[in-house]
Amino acid sequence: MLTMIRTHKTVSDQPMPGQATLPSGPAKRRRLRPILIGLAGLVLCVPLLYYRLAWPWLSHWGAQEDEIQKALPGDELVPNPAFVTTKAITIAAPPAAIYP
Repeated sequence: MLTMIRTHKTVSDQPMPGQATLPSGPAKRRRLRPILIGLAGLVLCVPLLYYRLAWPWLSHWGAQEDEIQKALPGDELVPNPAFVTTKAITIAAPPAAIYP
């Protein structure tokens, strides 16, 4: 036996009692504006902070000032580089033990 039930839905602009309403239109845009401005500021500030704070430290990691200033093999291959990085590590061993 097949029983069919028909339901009717009424559309109303008024919320049901106890039903929360979400902002729409201009109210929604006013709520999103501070979030979007904050995200835009973050997108602009992060690269600037990286360039000003992290890049100088990362571009010469472990190198002494005299190592940064002196010419190294291969420097003549790129006469006018856009940026220069010099990284170094200290190994507690004689050169013969490292470069056999």
